[in-house]
Amino acid sequence: MSALKRVSDAWEDFRPDLDPKYSPNFYRFLTSRKRRLFAAYSTGYRHEDGSIWFGHIDPDSQTWFTGCQIMRIFCVGAGAEIFAHVGLAKHLTPIPDFWELYREKGRCAIDPEHKISFVGDEASRYAYQGDVRTCRNCGAKHRRVRHEEVVVSETWASLDAAERKD
Repeated sequence: MSALKRVSDAWEDFRPDLDPKYSPNFYRFLTSRKRRLFAAYSTGYRHEDGSIWFGHIDPDSQTWFTGCQIMRIFCVGAGAEIFAHVGLAKHLTPIPDFWELYREKGRCAIDPEHKISFVGDEASRYAYQGDVRTCRNCGAKHRRVRHEEVVVSETWASLDAAERKD
C-alpha cells in the first residue's frame, strides 16, 4: 500500500488580507477544519480540457482522483464539495510546482490569461491607464480592444394575433 505525500500546510502564507493576489475563498477552503488535512495532501492538476483540478490521485489504484475543480473552490470556498472520481486520474497531469506558482502569482497562476473575473476583484486586481490595464499581482498588461457585433435574431409572430388587430 502506497502512502499519500504531504504536499503543504503553509496556509498562513496565502492570507488574502496580507496580499490581495490570493483568493479569499481558496484560503477559506485550505484553512477550514473540515478541509485542512485533505488540502495538506493535495495539489493542482491540469485536465486535458484545460481546466484545473485540486486534490490527489489515489497512489494505489492510480485511477481514482479525490478532489474538485479549483474554480469551484474559488467560487464557493469551504463549501466546495470533494468527491472521489473513478477514471478521472488518467485525464489529469500534475502541475509542476503548483504551490510555488500559487505563492508567486496567486490567482494569476490559475488564470494566467486573465480571462476570469473574480468577484470584487476588477478594481483591486488591475491598475488602469487609458486603454491599458496592468495586473497588480503579476504585472501582465492588456490593451482594451473594442469591436462591433451584429446580432441577427428571428422570431415567429402569430398571424392570428395580427389579424385580430386589423
